[in-house]
Amino acid sequence: MEKTIKTICEYLYTYEFMYIFLSLGLICLIFAIFLQKVYLRIIFLMFFSIFISLSVAEFVSSYSLMPIDIESVKNNEFQIDNKVRTVRCAKFLHKNSQMFFCYDKYIEIDLKSPDNKKLREVQYSIFSNGFRQTESNVNGKERYIFLGCSFTFGEFVNDKETLPYYFSKLNNFENYILNCGVRSHSTNRSLSILNSNFINDINNNKHIDHFFYSVINDHIRRNFRIAGRASSSDNWLYKNGKWKRVPQPFGKIKVIFANSYIFRKMFVDLIEKKYSNFYAYYLIDSLVEIDKIIKDKYNSKLTIIVWPEFTEKFITKLKETNIDLVFLPKYFIEREYKAEFDEHPGPKANEEIAEILYNHINKK
Repeated sequence: MEKTIKTICEYLYTYEFMYIFLSLGLICLIFAIFLQKVYLRIIFLMFFSIFISLSVAEFVSSYSLMPIDIESVKNNEFQIDNKVRTVRCAKFLHKNSQMFFCYDKYIEIDLKSPDNKKLREVQYSIFSNGFRQTESNVNGKERYIFLGCSFTFGEFVNDKETLPYYFSKLNNFENYILNCGVRSHSTNRSLSILNSNFINDINNNKHIDHFFYSVINDHIRRNFRIAGRASSSDNWLYKNGKWKRVPQPFGKIKVIFANSYIFRKMFVDLIEKKYSNFYAYYLIDSLVEIDKIIKDKYNSKLTIIVWPEFTEKFITKLKETNIDLVFLPKYFIEREYKAEFDEHPGPKANEEIAEILYNHINKK
């Protein structure tokens, strides 16, 4: 019963603004019925029509946008638990030619469906906090940490096909490699990890020789998206033991209307395009902050892996910093360097990037 009520509440919350407009419309209709003056009736009937139209528009817009959870901030990433579990992940092609992911227990259900064609299945070995395990020597003399998003995590490649794995392989698996890539996130999440005690605790306060961060173009907007599971969101920052939302233009308005499909459909893109420079400069500043924390707090070094598709203006601004940068050639975005049936880096890309990084830091 409790589960049913929770499901109903979540469903109603999904269409929050549709019900708000519908309720306001009904209130206007009641006023129109009981008011004596004709011109007031007309006014309230007009508002009734407007709110009902908005309610219908919200419902129609919901078909092109997924529901969100604007308060989906969890700090379980900073909890220490070395238990590793295996997760099976499959990608299917639906009968209407749409591709989708399927994780864990749901795979067996979809495998039996005659409407779905399995394209590829991979295996993730992950800790309870979501970080991916990398084959390495926990007691190794040298220690390396990888930060970033799904490109670092290794979305849709097997455990032995990720960037950290290939880097560990180049070290003959003799050193400790920690993969702190968090899918669908950006620099704010990496800053949160560095600001916490997670790395020192799991690393037993040992010296870390080098950090790597993989930055992609989508990180520019991702830091400011007000969303949880529906889109890439990283608008929260963990600092001094507390989570706080990062300020941005129209930030409060975006939070208030985050569950409005009309607002997200019509206005969010306009806001993000208008303030694109603000987002871009914030990303650069946050990379500088990551570099500073790594130097001051961890007494270590950072190398930024810069993926293609950034604008020349962004690259010029990024080069003005004193960060150690490795720019990947444009051919890394070609199909042969991507995962099978996916747009994330494939084994070929990860292996070559690992070699680039290995040679880069040893040359320095």
